[in-house]
This record gives sequence, structure tokens and C-alpha cells, in this order.
Amino acid sequence: MSLEDDVAVIVVSDGAGSARHSEQGATGAVEVVTQVLRETAPWSDPEDVKERVLVACRSEMIKRAKALKCSVAELAATLAFVAVAGDIFIAGSLGDGIVAAFRGSRSEVLIEPVRGEFANETVFLTSSRAKEHLRIAKKPQDDYSGFAIMSDGAAESLYQRREGSLAPALSKILLWLDEQTSKDVREAIQESAMPLLINRTLDDCSLAVLRRVRVDMDALGKKSAAFQMELLGSKNIRGLRSRLAILEGYRQGLQVQAVSEVVGLSERTVRRHIRAIKMLLS
Repeated sequence: MSLEDDVAVIVVSDGAGSARHSEQGATGAVEVVTQVLRETAPWSDPEDVKERVLVACRSEMIKRAKALKCSVAELAATLAFVAVAGDIFIAGSLGDGIVAAFRGSRSEVLIEPVRGEFANETVFLTSSRAKEHLRIAKKPQDDYSGFAIMSDGAAESLYQRREGSLAPALSKILLWLDEQTSKDVREAIQESAMPLLINRTLDDCSLAVLRRVRVDMDALGKKSAAFQMELLGSKNIRGLRSRLAILEGYRQGLQVQAVSEVVGLSERTVRRHIRAIKMLLS
């Protein structure tokens, strides 16, 4: 997961079991797709985003294949992603992964898995059919409260293929982010959820979640310092205190000069903090 310049991105890439260096392909895909999604926000032309994603992945895999002295086909991997910027999100999937979205307690599958001609076969980034099968969805963020992307191994437990529905456990995992830091949630998934998922499949299990957390100032004060620091983007306790004070000043309708005097920071520093937390002040 990456959050930079008000763009939140999650990407999952699952290497093909039959490809010798698929882990390298998957790693490269995650890196370059994250970069492309940041650079192209707010994704005015989804078809252009698709083209850029595929070109970037192809170039990265060619580079890695040359370093490994192997064919590009040996880096075969699937791809699924979600990126959010302001009130817009874009999602995409190539292969047998799943992209899901949540509105409160309700969930929906945004992009279903694509199977190949035969059972247990799918389409990879290295395929000549990649452009044809990479599906893109761009929508207003509206009241979507979260997203999840998963590889086919995780989907064995979290997606009911016959009904096309998602397991309630996914909604519960997203709700963890309302009370805990992403680090704590990641550890909880690894320690509690992943062992259960792995026991039900022979495939690799990958799961990424993204949630829009909304906390009012009174409730924020009751959260842990680690939660507050992550939510406000503070690197240390001193920075956290400054940002909380600046937020409180704006709640009272104070101007930058007045806030500067209250918190004992220069107006330039106050403005820098405001830029960092502008999503909370909007």
C-alpha cells in the first residue's frame, strides 16, 4: 500500500506457479503500477491509464528478464489494483484476482476474475492478450468506504464464486482500520486471517485493503498516539502535537497568523502542516 500526494494506492500481483521467476515479475509489476497510478491521477482517460500500466509492466519485465537471462514468459504474473484521489477512484484487474468495494456494511465485486480457456488457467501480464483482458473501472468515490483486492488463493475463502458474493470477514477486516494502525491490522491479518486462508488452498494468498477512515476531533483524542500519528501523517510526537493544535485552531476559525501565535510555530511552518493535513480540513 502506498499513500503519497493525497493518492492512496493498493496493488496485488500474483506470480504464475508455472513461471520460474514469477516472483520477480510480480514484484516489478507492483512497483511500476504504483508509480504509474500516482503519476496519472486523477486518471482522466482510463484507456490511457491501461496503456501506461501495460507498457510499464512490459518494460520492467523485459529489464528483469535480461538481468535474469531468461524469457519474459518466465516472469508471468496477474495484476489487480485500486487507487483513490479526492472523490475519484480507479480500479483494474488482469487475471484471476478480485477487486471488491464496500459501502458501509454492504459489499460488491467491482471486477470479477477472468479465466482462461481451460480450468485453472488465466491471463497474465506477459500474455499477448493482456490489453484485451485488463479491465478498468473509474468511478466517483461517493459513499464507498473501502476496497479490497485479493489473489485467487485468498479468494478461495473470501469469495463465493457461485453466488458472486464476498465473505463477511472482509468487512470486519476493514473495520479494524477504524481503531488500529495499518501496521497493527497488517500483523493481525498475517497472524489470524492468513493461516486460515492458506489452509484452504494450494495457491498463494495475497490480500490488500484500503479504507477511508473518518474520525471527529473528540473521538480522535481518545485514540492511541500511534493511530493519531498515522492518521495525521506525523512522524513523531512533537509533530503530532503541532498538527492537533493546528487542527483545533482551524476548528475555532483562527487565521494562519493566529494559529502561528497559539502553537509557537512560524506561519510558514503552519502552512506546511496545513498542506499535509488538507484532506482533513476540507
